[in-house]
Amino acid sequence: SVRVSIGDRGPGIPEGELEAVFDRFVQSSKTKTGAGGTGLGLAICSEILAGHAGRIWAENRPEGGAVFRLEIPRCINGQTSGQPSCADAPGRSENNESKPDRGVTSACGART
Repeated sequence: SVRVSIGDRGPGIPEGELEAVFDRFVQSSKTKTGAGGTGLGLAICSEILAGHAGRIWAENRPEGGAVFRLEIPRCINGQTSGQPSCADAPGRSENNESKPDRGVTSACGART
């Protein structure tokens, strides 16, 4: 799999909100101005990664701030190491072609 971590040195995220920040229209209570947006960005990221058999989560850094980590399977010839076939992932049809009404395909597919 491919793993990416992105950290900051901000106020962090309260422990009780580490999962909730991925819900639609939710922002951390530590957001001071509310100018950060609508609370949809992390929910969209979560949905995209789930559609590619991946995941995203947040943690607090010991030295302060938060870190967001994402993991997505790496596909080689339609198979992922230790994962179900990429052809079985959401957004794929039985003949391993992307479904036209979806907009994006699984971790092995190309954007339609």
